[in-house]
Amino acid sequence: GIAFAAFDPGYTQAEEEARADVHRVDREAPRAAAPLAFGHDLEAALATARANGTQVFLDFETTWCGPCKQMDQWVYTAAAVVAAAERTGVVPVKLDGDEQRELVRRYGVRGYPTMLLLDAEGRELKRAVGYRSVAEMAAFLGGQ
Repeated sequence: GIAFAAFDPGYTQAEEEARADVHRVDREAPRAAAPLAFGHDLEAALATARANGTQVFLDFETTWCGPCKQMDQWVYTAAAVVAAAERTGVVPVKLDGDEQRELVRRYGVRGYPTMLLLDAEGRELKRAVGYRSVAEMAAFLGGQ
């Protein structure tokens, strides 16, 4: 037979849910006055980066990517991420991987989101794949 015994884990269901909420810190992060302003033309971004002596921040996403939507909502609106992008002068570009198949092949994108830091000639300097927190993204962009 089966016997049931009471078990008290020492914390409430609300406490357990709060501990399991991995995105709480990102949702509660201070917001910027305006989100990171992404362009949608890589060639124009590279030209701007060449003219300014900066780098390009390229974010490959898709319309069906859940983590991409979460990053749009919580990470790219965070004050720390916007400040890091402004401080380093990166030119942000967001491309849909389903529409930009040639660039997906060129940069070897295998999952979404894929974020790349490129030099002004389009050479990859740094890569991150998957959801990145506010702190991780600020560090990726060269924040402090």
